[in-house]
Amino acid sequence: MKIYVGIPGSKEFYLKEESFRYFYDFTIPRLKICIEYNGEHVHPNPEWLEEDIERWNKWRHFYSHSSSDVIYKKDKNKIDEIINCGYKTLIIWFETNIDKNIYLCKKFILDNLNK
Repeated sequence: MKIYVGIPGSKEFYLKEESFRYFYDFTIPRLKICIEYNGEHVHPNPEWLEEDIERWNKWRHFYSHSSSDVIYKKDKNKIDEIINCGYKTLIIWFETNIDKNIYLCKKFILDNLNK
């Protein structure tokens, strides 16, 4: 089974669209699953739209200083592209407890093993 993880020196899974590529953090192509691992310093958390709109409005990308709206649109396009290719996708957050993230990943993979 081929598994691609986005670490230096690996064969990271990507989709190419016109003038750029989308790289994904963890994929198992045979199972058509993808896990994205986001940190709130480079990805605005969409939960803020419901829970903390002020945080959403003040947030800026750590490197480019782009707004939450701009980066969220890019993130959404990236996820939409892999879903359109038939992949089930899970997004986990760096800020979430690591044990919970491990549980979510294991459950996601196991739930999709026999589909």
